Amino acid sequence: MQQKKVVATILIVIMVILCVLMSIAGLFFVRTGFFPFLSSKGNLFNQSNIVTTIEEHEIITVETPARLVIENPFGNVKLTGTTGNQITIDFVKRVWTNNPDKAQEYLEKTKVIIVQEGQTVKINVIPAENSFGIMVNVDFVISVPVDTVVNISLNNGDINLNHLEAEAILHSDFGDIYVSDLQNGELNATSRNGTVSASQIRIGNLPLLLSSDFGDLQLIESDSGQVDVRSKNGELTLENVKSSGPMSLSSDFGSISFAEGRTGAFNALSRNGDVTLNSVAIGGPLSIETDFGDINLNNAGARSYDLQNKNGTIFVDSPIGPIVANSNFGSIEVINGQLCDLMLTTQNGDIKYTGSIGAGPHSLSTNFGDIFIGLPADSSLDLEAETAFGNIDNAFEITTRGKLQENHLSGKINGGGTSVNVKTSNGTIKLDSIQIKEL
Repeated sequence: MQQKKVVATILIVIMVILCVLMSIAGLFFVRTGFFPFLSSKGNLFNQSNIVTTIEEHEIITVETPARLVIENPFGNVKLTGTTGNQITIDFVKRVWTNNPDKAQEYLEKTKVIIVQEGQTVKINVIPAENSFGIMVNVDFVISVPVDTVVNISLNNGDINLNHLEAEAILHSDFGDIYVSDLQNGELNATSRNGTVSASQIRIGNLPLLLSSDFGDLQLIESDSGQVDVRSKNGELTLENVKSSGPMSLSSDFGSISFAEGRTGAFNALSRNGDVTLNSVAIGGPLSIETDFGDINLNNAGARSYDLQNKNGTIFVDSPIGPIVANSNFGSIEVINGQLCDLMLTTQNGDIKYTGSIGAGPHSLSTNFGDIFIGLPADSSLDLEAETAFGNIDNAFEITTRGKLQENHLSGKINGGGTSVNVKTSNGTIKLDSIQIKEL
């Protein structure tokens, strides 16, 4: 427990230091005008910013399938797939400055270079030189043939992509990414500091990657091959997601939630957050690890379960197959199990299992906590139960070996069968008969 408090204190100190540094940096950027658009309305440091704009429009005819590459240091991109063989480009250049004489100059010095090379169209925004303290951004609204391959890279801006039937590679250093209605193409969407959200993704067996260093990740209504969703500091939310390949989810500081879906092998890692699965079918092994958070599995079927938790509880409802569950500080509860092989261990917490058990062998162990096992009345097993400080309560008829002891029970239940070893250093042990839940 003392170790847990020390780790938590260190994490809090680190987060406070990061907040102070970010505040200092933000104050510097605003005072210097590096982000003058922040002061266009109600800025305490600069009330006199002037916004000047230039709008342009271009149409490019291409042979399909085409490819579009965009590089833009400051500005947003909104892209939509449509019918036809034309790429329509509308963009607005905006400058924020408190010097009206410089506004037009910097608009003209900021270049939008559009080049067509065969089936590839490249858009490159080149900012004006020596423009520190003056903000110029270029926002794009683009329509492309629906089968156009898209590669967009932004330094500071949001990406909004809709209705495309081709590969999409999207990146923003400081901005959110939104993708909807993507078909028939690989999706790779990464943001260093922003939310990444994807919905209505139908790309067959092709891989899907969503990533953010500082931002939440959402994947809603998706059907793909391999799924990789990871954030260093954000929550992961998956709903109605189907994956024909393996799925990997990870977050250093954030919870992970997956509801209504199916996948192959499943792996989830959260350093500081809960991991929750509801109504998912996993065709391979399931592996979950968290350092500070709870693990909750409700109707999450898998071939096997490997659940590791350093500081938190583990709860599993309706599992089928072998279960390995370990917790340093937290209880373990597995209910409505079907033919499960059990390896349940916690250093500090109770253990509860209800359901039928498999061929085994089985082990349930805790240093500080009670153990409850509920099995069908006709269960056949060789029981070895021991507690250093506590009682053993057994509802089954048992054929014992050796001298009866209050804190040790060894024998055969219903003629014997699979090996069940139950041990607690400080707590009671109880075995009872139950009725199996109909699934």
